[in-house]
Amino acid sequence: MVLVKPLSPLIRVLLGGPDLIDMGILFICIAALAFIHALNLHFILLAINSILISAAFHILVLTLGVLTTSVDHLIMVYRDMTSLVRVPVDFYTQPLRFVITFVVPLGIMYTFPAKALMGLLNIQTIVLSFIGGVVALLFAIKIWNISLKHYQSASS
Repeated sequence: MVLVKPLSPLIRVLLGGPDLIDMGILFICIAALAFIHALNLHFILLAINSILISAAFHILVLTLGVLTTSVDHLIMVYRDMTSLVRVPVDFYTQPLRFVITFVVPLGIMYTFPAKALMGLLNIQTIVLSFIGGVVALLFAIKIWNISLKHYQSASS
């Protein structure tokens, strides 16, 4: 029924309903950001980049849902993986640090905005990570569109 609505199916399933688990965390994050006086442009850009990368991951999960009609707890696996970056990625040894930062870009999502806020990132890293976030989102949307072309009805 989502595909026959006039609104884009991607927008409809991404914004279909609130995630009540994250509402409390959202309010805490907004309150914490309100107390930070040194918000700079780099931090804001990398926070937007984090949202782009997160949206790309969720679109890829939705794509699997369209193709297989079964995404058993893949978002929960994503949430468990994010617990890896409760500590900065710099504490991990190099092979794991590379994987967390560039293969599964959790390091970019969680560590880079904080590093930008502290002034630990150079402008080239910020630009490259933002380009990577945009490319990840465009790639996810492209895969979403391909999955819609291969969609088969989930019902009889």
